[in-house]
Amino acid sequence: MSKHRWMAGLLACALMIGALPAGAGGRIPVSSTDNPGDSVANRTSAVVSIIVAMNDRLHRIEGILPPNPCTELPCPATDVTIAQVTLASSVHAICAGAAVSGGSAGLSTVDGDVAAADVSATGAGNQLAAVATVLQNANRRLIGIWQGRSTPTAAQATALTALYDAATARIPSGVDVPPNPCLDLVIGG
Repeated sequence: MSKHRWMAGLLACALMIGALPAGAGGRIPVSSTDNPGDSVANRTSAVVSIIVAMNDRLHRIEGILPPNPCTELPCPATDVTIAQVTLASSVHAICAGAAVSGGSAGLSTVDGDVAAADVSATGAGNQLAAVATVLQNANRRLIGIWQGRSTPTAAQATALTALYDAATARIPSGVDVPPNPCLDLVIGG
């Protein structure tokens, strides 16, 4: 391919991206598999990566949501918030030394973000529902990693703090979220 044809293609792509309506950014797929052979901190950090990708999707989706997206129930935006608070609650329980159960080690998380281009109200709802599902899967994976384990080490608590911060970063203000006791383990560890 000649240099000029390559540059013309690049310019066409840049113009198409600039023409997209607000909120219609590119797809943000996730594909991650828990490896029980990795360290607990690394496995927890992999869950953080999933949550960060979902936060990026939420940022994109906010650009296409109507002012009051929850006029009907069930409300996908509420499902996302519940999933985020559930993740924060799981981190709270793990760092507080409580036993956690109901998770699955070795889970794969795969979501191609196929509804990304649909900027209609239905498309936004479908995108939010996909985010909620991925976050619920991330919580099952997190619990699976921590089932039967004791209080986290400082390195593990650092990974859990990053997870807590990512999970709570986009929770609407006024929503009750448990505190993060991992901070005490990071500082005291």
